[in-house]
Amino acid sequence: MNNITGVYNSTGRLIKDAAPVSAIPKITGDVQQVGQQSFADMLAEQINKVNAEGITADDKMANYLVGKEADPHSAILALQKADISFQLLTSVRDKVIQAYQEVMRTQL
Repeated sequence: MNNITGVYNSTGRLIKDAAPVSAIPKITGDVQQVGQQSFADMLAEQINKVNAEGITADDKMANYLVGKEADPHSAILALQKADISFQLLTSVRDKVIQAYQEVMRTQL
């Protein structure tokens, strides 16, 4: 899961000074309100979740390989879930970098 750290470091540099999400209007009613969380904090939280899924998948596969777990389906399912989560995280990172580069090209 060293790639997770690389994604966090490269993306974290771009958004460390990002403004809080407080500019988004609050929606009242049955919908849960958006908190006062910065984009960097939200991204770090999601990176930690993806990392945890990867660790869980590694543990399940290791347990299956040593015979502690008899069900190969749960191990494969955990691996696929971790892989899809990582692909999504990489996709978000690419979009953030693309947006940053576009802003930097903008002439004032």
